[in-house]
Amino acid sequence: MKANKNNRSVQRTKQLLKSSLIELLQTTSITKISVTKLTKLANINRGTFYLHYDDIYCLLDDLENDMIQDVISILHDHPPVNSEFTIFLLLYNVFEYIQKNSDICKTLLQTDNHNTFLQKMKNVVQEECFSAWDILFHQQSKSFYPAYYAFIVSGCIGLIEYWFEQGMQETPAEMAQIAETIILNGQQILQ
Repeated sequence: MKANKNNRSVQRTKQLLKSSLIELLQTTSITKISVTKLTKLANINRGTFYLHYDDIYCLLDDLENDMIQDVISILHDHPPVNSEFTIFLLLYNVFEYIQKNSDICKTLLQTDNHNTFLQKMKNVVQEECFSAWDILFHQQSKSFYPAYYAFIVSGCIGLIEYWFEQGMQETPAEMAQIAETIILNGQQILQ
């Protein structure tokens, strides 16, 4: 029982540190955030921080990895071999996740090292997409996968940034519909 209590306590502490980091990143560059500043905001002592992380960048990395694992989980919930698979439902779940975690998502897209985060996310999602496409398009040439993926992922990131810039006025369902239409129909939506 004690281990379970300690595990919950550890998880609460880590979540508090992550939330405090997100709050600080909204106004301060990662290079300007000190452990002292972070722990003061989180109302924990520095020793507790160092029990869990070596430095601020390790905490940021942990936060990014949590988000990447959440996205992978969403992708795994929508395998292309499932008879109920639709790109809309997958996109809806992604946009719903982004809406529920908008502070984290916005912040990670705006932090100094966002290119590192985006590259990690792109690499992981690419692996998942290529595996799914092998199942969906098994008769097609794989040589187009990298170009197709680059085009779609850049567009989706741009669409997410657009959504943030517009104050997230559209619902996740509306954003999923927009993304699905663009991915599947391209220029036809302008005609």
